[in-house]
Amino acid sequence: MKTLPREKAQMLEDFGLQPSVCTDINEFGQEGDLHLYVASYFIVGRIIEGKKEWDPDRNWYISFEVPRDDHFIPEGFPKPVLQLDCVTLLPWIMEEPY
Repeated sequence: MKTLPREKAQMLEDFGLQPSVCTDINEFGQEGDLHLYVASYFIVGRIIEGKKEWDPDRNWYISFEVPRDDHFIPEGFPKPVLQLDCVTLLPWIMEEPY
């Protein structure tokens, strides 16, 4: 998260989220010199209209959906629950071998 550009972190903060505190984060392999990551957060809200995804640039987008299951939803989390996924390409910063 320390390498996340400030404007990207600010976008998550505007949703009331702390970028470094996500429910689930996964790395899905390398694309060129970058690695594909998906970080999931839960927010309270409903999708009324509009696009499912917001894409300010090719290497970064967020998507909204109703969670498929409640496995990662914290107990007592208010409803209605939406899952916000942040999909991005970032550099691998750990020195290998790790």
